[in-house]
Amino acid sequence: MRVIFLEVDGTLNTLETYKRVKEAYQDNRRIVDIDEDKVDRLSQIVHDTDALVVITSSWRGHLLDQNDFKKIELEKLFIKYGIDYYELTPFDKDKKKVKEIKEYLNNHEVDEYIVIDTKDMSKDFDNHMITTNIINGLSYQEVFMAISKLTNKVKRK
Repeated sequence: MRVIFLEVDGTLNTLETYKRVKEAYQDNRRIVDIDEDKVDRLSQIVHDTDALVVITSSWRGHLLDQNDFKKIELEKLFIKYGIDYYELTPFDKDKKKVKEIKEYLNNHEVDEYIVIDTKDMSKDFDNHMITTNIINGLSYQEVFMAISKLTNKVKRK
Protein backbone atom coordinates (compact mmCIF):
# COMPACT_ATOMS: atom_id res chain seq x y z
CA MET A 1 0.00 0.00 0.00
CA ARG A 2 1.18 3.50 -0.86
CA VAL A 3 0.28 6.33 1.51
CA ILE A 4 0.28 10.13 1.32
CA PHE A 5 0.36 11.64 4.83
CA LEU A 6 -1.27 15.01 4.22
CA GLU A 7 -1.35 18.28 6.12
CA VAL A 8 -4.25 20.34 4.73
CA ASP A 9 -3.15 23.85 5.77
CA GLY A 10 -0.37 25.15 3.54
CA THR A 11 -0.83 22.23 1.14
CA LEU A 12 -4.43 22.46 -0.05
CA ASN A 13 -4.70 26.16 0.80
CA THR A 14 -2.53 29.30 0.94
CA LEU A 15 -2.50 32.75 2.50
CA GLU A 16 -4.61 33.92 -0.46
CA THR A 17 -7.20 31.31 0.45
CA TYR A 18 -7.48 32.72 3.96
CA LYS A 19 -7.92 36.23 2.53
CA ARG A 20 -10.82 35.01 0.34
CA VAL A 21 -12.43 33.24 3.31
CA LYS A 22 -12.14 36.38 5.44
CA GLU A 23 -13.65 38.55 2.69
CA ALA A 24 -16.50 36.09 2.20
CA TYR A 25 -17.16 36.02 5.93
CA GLN A 26 -17.36 39.84 5.99
CA ASP A 27 -19.97 39.61 3.18
CA ASN A 28 -21.92 37.00 5.17
CA ARG A 29 -20.90 34.26 2.72
CA ARG A 30 -19.45 30.94 3.78
CA ILE A 31 -16.71 29.31 1.72
CA VAL A 32 -14.31 26.53 2.63
CA ASP A 33 -10.62 27.34 3.00
CA ILE A 34 -9.45 24.88 0.35
CA ASP A 35 -8.09 25.70 -3.12
CA GLU A 36 -9.68 23.48 -5.72
CA ASP A 37 -6.58 23.60 -7.92
CA LYS A 38 -4.54 22.15 -5.04
CA VAL A 39 -7.04 19.28 -4.68
CA ASP A 40 -6.66 18.71 -8.42
CA ARG A 41 -2.88 18.49 -7.95
CA LEU A 42 -3.30 16.06 -5.06
CA SER A 43 -5.56 13.94 -7.27
CA GLN A 44 -2.80 13.69 -9.85
CA ILE A 45 -0.55 12.12 -7.21
CA VAL A 46 -3.32 9.78 -6.06
CA HIS A 47 -4.25 8.67 -9.59
CA ASP A 48 -0.66 8.21 -10.78
CA THR A 49 0.37 6.20 -7.72
CA ASP A 50 -2.82 4.55 -6.39
CA ALA A 51 -1.96 6.01 -2.98
CA LEU A 52 -4.25 6.34 0.01
CA VAL A 53 -4.56 9.82 1.53
CA VAL A 54 -4.10 9.85 5.31
CA ILE A 55 -4.92 13.21 6.92
CA THR A 56 -2.42 14.32 9.59
CA SER A 57 -3.80 17.83 9.90
CA SER A 58 -5.71 19.58 12.66
CA TRP A 59 -8.56 19.21 10.15
CA ARG A 60 -9.01 15.71 11.57
CA GLY A 61 -11.28 17.26 14.21
CA HIS A 62 -13.56 18.60 11.47
CA LEU A 63 -13.48 15.29 9.62
CA LEU A 64 -14.82 13.37 12.61
CA ASP A 65 -18.03 15.42 12.67
CA GLN A 66 -20.45 14.26 9.95
CA ASN A 67 -22.18 17.67 9.89
CA ASP A 68 -19.07 19.86 9.87
CA PHE A 69 -19.02 22.35 6.97
CA LYS A 70 -15.30 21.81 6.29
CA LYS A 71 -15.73 18.03 6.23
CA ILE A 72 -18.64 18.24 3.80
CA GLU A 73 -16.87 20.64 1.45
CA LEU A 74 -13.54 18.76 1.52
CA GLU A 75 -15.32 15.48 0.79
CA LYS A 76 -17.19 17.09 -2.12
CA LEU A 77 -13.86 18.16 -3.63
CA PHE A 78 -12.28 14.76 -2.99
CA ILE A 79 -15.22 13.07 -4.76
CA LYS A 80 -15.12 15.58 -7.64
CA TYR A 81 -11.43 14.78 -8.24
CA GLY A 82 -11.69 11.05 -7.67
CA ILE A 83 -10.04 10.96 -4.27
CA ASP A 84 -12.65 8.64 -2.90
CA TYR A 85 -10.97 7.34 0.22
CA TYR A 86 -8.95 8.75 3.07
CA GLU A 87 -8.06 7.88 6.63
CA LEU A 88 -6.86 9.86 9.65
CA THR A 89 -3.73 9.36 11.69
CA PRO A 90 -4.39 8.46 15.33
CA PHE A 91 -4.55 11.35 17.79
CA ASP A 92 -1.50 11.57 20.05
CA LYS A 93 -2.29 13.12 23.43
CA ASP A 94 0.86 15.27 23.11
CA LYS A 95 -0.14 16.30 19.57
CA LYS A 96 3.16 15.07 18.12
CA LYS A 97 2.59 14.57 14.40
CA VAL A 98 5.79 12.54 13.93
CA LYS A 99 4.63 10.10 16.59
CA GLU A 100 1.16 9.87 15.00
CA ILE A 101 2.59 9.08 11.56
CA LYS A 102 5.01 6.51 12.95
CA GLU A 103 2.17 4.87 14.87
CA TYR A 104 0.15 4.64 11.66
CA LEU A 105 3.14 3.12 9.83
CA ASN A 106 3.64 0.57 12.61
CA ASN A 107 -0.03 -0.47 12.57
CA HIS A 108 -0.54 -0.73 8.80
CA GLU A 109 1.17 -2.55 5.97
CA VAL A 110 2.66 0.41 4.13
CA ASP A 111 5.08 -0.30 1.30
CA GLU A 112 5.78 3.26 0.24
CA TYR A 113 4.83 6.63 1.68
CA ILE A 114 5.41 10.35 1.56
CA VAL A 115 4.69 13.07 4.09
CA ILE A 116 3.43 16.37 2.62
CA ASP A 117 3.48 19.14 5.21
CA THR A 118 4.57 22.73 5.81
CA LYS A 119 6.62 21.52 8.75
CA ASP A 120 9.94 20.02 7.66
CA MET A 121 10.13 16.60 9.30
CA SER A 122 12.93 15.27 7.09
CA LYS A 123 14.94 14.52 10.24
CA ASP A 124 12.36 11.83 10.98
CA PHE A 125 11.18 10.92 7.48
CA ASP A 126 14.30 11.56 5.38
CA ASN A 127 13.60 11.23 1.66
CA HIS A 128 9.88 10.62 2.27
CA MET A 129 9.36 14.29 3.17
CA ILE A 130 7.92 16.94 0.83
CA THR A 131 7.77 20.35 2.47
CA THR A 132 5.20 22.80 1.13
CA ASN A 133 4.68 26.42 2.13
CA ILE A 134 1.70 28.57 3.00
CA ILE A 135 2.46 31.00 0.16
CA ASN A 136 2.16 28.49 -2.71
CA GLY A 137 0.54 25.39 -1.25
CA LEU A 138 1.05 22.18 -3.22
CA SER A 139 3.04 23.10 -6.33
CA TYR A 140 3.46 21.21 -9.59
CA GLN A 141 7.11 20.60 -8.70
CA GLU A 142 6.02 18.96 -5.43
CA VAL A 143 3.44 16.87 -7.30
CA PHE A 144 6.17 15.48 -9.56
CA MET A 145 8.46 14.89 -6.57
CA ALA A 146 5.67 13.02 -4.78
CA ILE A 147 4.92 10.80 -7.77
CA SER A 148 8.61 10.07 -8.20
CA LYS A 149 9.11 9.18 -4.55
CA LEU A 150 6.05 6.92 -4.47
CA THR A 151 6.72 5.13 -7.74
CA ASN A 152 10.45 4.60 -7.27
CA LYS A 153 9.75 2.33 -4.33
CA VAL A 154 11.67 4.39 -1.79
CA LYS A 155 12.42 2.05 1.10
CA ARG A 156 10.97 2.78 4.50
CA LYS A 157 13.41 4.21 7.00
